[in-house]
Amino acid sequence: MPIAADPAIHLVDRTFVDLPLRKLAEAALAAATGAGASFADFRFERLQTQSIGIRDTAVQSTNDAVTTGYAVRVIVDGTWGFAASIIPTTDEAAATARQAVAVARALAGVVAERVERADEPVYADAHWVSSYVIDPFTVDVQDKIGLLLDRSERLLASDGVAHTSAGLFQVNRR
Repeated sequence: MPIAADPAIHLVDRTFVDLPLRKLAEAALAAATGAGASFADFRFERLQTQSIGIRDTAVQSTNDAVTTGYAVRVIVDGTWGFAASIIPTTDEAAATARQAVAVARALAGVVAERVERADEPVYADAHWVSSYVIDPFTVDVQDKIGLLLDRSERLLASDGVAHTSAGLFQVNRR
């Protein structure tokens, strides 16, 4: 189903949805097959992460990040090849696909067994959004820090505990 028709589309960042995803995929797949791949796939993802680190009763680090990028996987004469990029242009997508083909050709002499793909359906326009009851990115970072500090303080109050390390790492693929 086209991404815009999905009822969960409101969960996906508009700047991601507005990228020319279909054009990038078409450019990559055409370049891969044109360069000799018998199979090619294209995946574009947006990854949102947050991490918090606590040592004893002090916050050591917090980090929020969003990354986007894509990958092209190919099979050339029974050998896998892979390449990735973050530049969302059709020229770069095609170059990335040709690089994946070159990787497969470079690996052909060292693989022990040739890959044979099972005949499976193609899932064009497929996408996936993480499921959750409460979106962890909507929980205030101070609440998360408070929970980690509370656990650290409770541990430090126990006999035999001299130091604590606590952390949180969350990932959301959208």
